[in-house]
Amino acid sequence: MDVEEMIDHCMLHSDDLTDWEADFVDSLQNQLDDGRNLSDRQVDKLNQIYEGLD
Repeated sequence: MDVEEMIDHCMLHSDDLTDWEADFVDSLQNQLDDGRNLSDRQVDKLNQIYEGLD
């Protein structure tokens, strides 16, 4: 699954995220919308959040 798909999945299940996680995922989406790349650390944290939903 690519980063965009993980972000979409997390946003669909934002009720299951902490406030911090939801804000973090939202900020990643905004960063991508602005044409900026995510750092490796950001992608790693996104993976942790995504895997925590399953």
